[in-house]
Amino acid sequence: MRSHNFLVFVYLAAIAVANLLVSRYGSAVAVVNSFLFIGLDLTTRDQLHEQWQGRALWPRMFTLIVIGGLLSLILGGSGRIALASCLAFILAGVADTASYRLLQRHSRVWRINGSNLIAAAIDSL
Repeated sequence: MRSHNFLVFVYLAAIAVANLLVSRYGSAVAVVNSFLFIGLDLTTRDQLHEQWQGRALWPRMFTLIVIGGLLSLILGGSGRIALASCLAFILAGVADTASYRLLQRHSRVWRINGSNLIAAAIDSL
């Protein structure tokens, strides 16, 4: 159970740090956020997916994604950009969860990279 709590903390901390960096430095940190914190976030979510498999996976994932989205909204400031960030995060998280599940017959590396690629594309849109 401790491992779950730590991964949830890392997942939410990555979101918080990414949003705080954007709030402070603007789009200048977009590349760093994309490769470091968003990748960390998506990969951590994949690890939680594996640990929660069969134990209320979808309700747990949905709750985690919504909390992350709300955190994005709160830390992103106000206005349309904060709302867009929240929605993008939620859509990317759901896409990551669904695609990770669809890739379950493939190796772990394929599942992580495949689902992260799809989620990152949706987040970027």
